[in-house]
Amino acid sequence: MATEGTGLLAGLSALKAAYAAELPQKLRQVEALMARLEAGHGSRKSVEELNFLVHSIAGAAGTFGMQDVTTAARTIESWLQAVGALQGKPSAGQCAQIDELTASLRRAVASAVPEDPMASIKAAPAPKEAVAAEERLVLLVDDDQSLAELIALDLGRFGYRSQVLSGADRLESAVRELSPCAIVMDVIFPDDSSGGPKAVARLRKELDKPPPTIFISGNSDIQTRLQAVRAGGKAFLSKPVDTGALVDKLEELLRDRSSMDPYRVLIVENSTSLGEQYATVLRGAGMMPRAVANLAQLNDALEEFRPELILMDMYMSECDGVELAQVIRQHSGYVSVPIVFLSKETDLDRQLVALGFGDEFLIKPIQPAQLISAVGARAERHRLILSFMTRDGLTGLLNHTRTKEELDREVARAARTHRPVGFAMIDIDQFKRVNDAYGHAAGDGVIKRLTQLLRQRLRKTDLIGRYGGEEFAVVFPDTDARSAAEVLDRIRADLAQMLYRAGTEKFTVTFSAGVADYPCFANPIAIGQAADRALYEAKHQGRNRVCVAVPD
Repeated sequence: MATEGTGLLAGLSALKAAYAAELPQKLRQVEALMARLEAGHGSRKSVEELNFLVHSIAGAAGTFGMQDVTTAARTIESWLQAVGALQGKPSAGQCAQIDELTASLRRAVASAVPEDPMASIKAAPAPKEAVAAEERLVLLVDDDQSLAELIALDLGRFGYRSQVLSGADRLESAVRELSPCAIVMDVIFPDDSSGGPKAVARLRKELDKPPPTIFISGNSDIQTRLQAVRAGGKAFLSKPVDTGALVDKLEELLRDRSSMDPYRVLIVENSTSLGEQYATVLRGAGMMPRAVANLAQLNDALEEFRPELILMDMYMSECDGVELAQVIRQHSGYVSVPIVFLSKETDLDRQLVALGFGDEFLIKPIQPAQLISAVGARAERHRLILSFMTRDGLTGLLNHTRTKEELDREVARAARTHRPVGFAMIDIDQFKRVNDAYGHAAGDGVIKRLTQLLRQRLRKTDLIGRYGGEEFAVVFPDTDARSAAEVLDRIRADLAQMLYRAGTEKFTVTFSAGVADYPCFANPIAIGQAADRALYEAKHQGRNRVCVAVPD
């Protein structure tokens, strides 16, 4: 893209200026078609052309903040739908309406002078390198090049690359050549008011596994949405497109298409060969098993492997399963982890005693399908319940308590392996002003956008939490403070260039961060306090910066 490597605000201004320069030509086309209608020479084809033209203007102008142009174009679009085909010479009243509608659009276009969308806010410099952990390609199909490039520019901040197509005729060849992770497709094209859904429907017939499609349109009525659904669309967004909502949909669709992390199953079995047999069966079902045969291995396995389910023999050489289950339950992190007993024990009373500390009792010998079903169902339920207990409702990030637990665990691991671990505290600058000026819905949008950005740009092994309100925390395994700070600083620079919308208003936000690490600070409490002091220092220095804690 022409704007690649520039700041978002500069890119947006350039795209808006380019679109504004095209508007006079679009206006002349509207005036000519309206004049044909007024003279009684409007054919069905010219009416369809006019309808598409004003529909396109309405969608794009709103995206670039030209609200008066959008309103005038939508008024013409609504009028065309109300009067129908307009065969023959229109009445005197209709001619007056045509004149007024054309004049209204003319005035709106005349006043749509390009301007800096955030003239009062100084933009941060653009980062010099992309830091997305995994860039994914999105195919943007829209006849309005300026609008598509604007969407592509914004998606780039979230680690998505975009390829723009101006028409739907090359959709199949582009999908085969580029293998996009998703398609963002307009509904209406110049030659066909249902061109987008028809092209996607054809694609689904030709390909076994086509990428998911998100439809966008200036029309959001039921008929348009039905076309999108019938074509296999997975989501629908109205123009002007809210990038945050688009990224939400993309993330949701891609999560559905990607395989989730395998269930971690710890097998505690006296017989090494039998333990490995169970592990082989579960591994074949896509799980991640680990087998231990004695108590000496168990403690390390609990700490390092962090199982989501424990499959345990009822009788061990050193103790029985009930005793071992009680020991495991004494660990605060394993109070709710499912324990499934596996034994030849058929005495109902013994089974009931075991179930007082476990969750299920399976009788040996057990068929592979039964083992997979029982373990999978229990592990899935545990993961779901744990998600409700440990995740923040708005963002889906780790909550305050779980974030602190993860820091404790990673510092303990780092001490054993002699590796560093970084910890960052992040705070959105002057967040109260956002809520006061634009409302709490806008504030929630800011929090969700930062969440998306952190998820996209950090590694899968980095642990992100919402500490509360506008405050976030990140645990960086195997990373020192300065390396973590460099990554966060690039994310900070990108966030500072993102535009948020609240109605017709636009605004930007920034964040400050403080970073500390082990072994510079000896324990989780000291690390947290040091990161908090560094965050305070970043605020004290003027906000919108990342500071690293240095030991006294």
